[in-house]
Amino acid sequence: GSTFTIELPARLVDADINAASRRSTRLETQSIGATVLLVADNAVNQMVIAAMLRKLDCDVTVADDGFQALEKFEENPVDIVLTDWQMPGMDGLEMTKRLRELKGVGGDVVPVLALTANAMPGDKERCLEAGMADYLTKPIPIDKLAEALVAHTAPTAPVAVVI
Repeated sequence: GSTFTIELPARLVDADINAASRRSTRLETQSIGATVLLVADNAVNQMVIAAMLRKLDCDVTVADDGFQALEKFEENPVDIVLTDWQMPGMDGLEMTKRLRELKGVGGDVVPVLALTANAMPGDKERCLEAGMADYLTKPIPIDKLAEALVAHTAPTAPVAVVI
């Protein structure tokens, strides 16, 4: 039944700056270490996402379209695939369906994450129906990318990312 009152000297800090500082510090020390296949037809997207993945200590292989992604995956299976679904030639949805048929090299189980600018009703469902494990919208902050990679990869499993 006792009541204690304590007065501590405190200084007000801008919450947004403080949160950004904590997030930045956390990201600098976060190491995902996955093997990733990044599939994107846009060179700028390839450079930006690959740089983010490398910052997370991922080994990145880049493919320009679904056809190239399947070839590269068969040569060197990965932990996770991150893909844009609208690409010329073979899009990310078709690539995912074909990847699921590659049972001998793990294509049937490797997580595929959609990374797309499409955020229309039904888009996420179409990606999931095609066999993708998750749906991320661009632009994606590096902390959200890290969270998705951690959520969908085992510590020792390879990762493929297609955009």
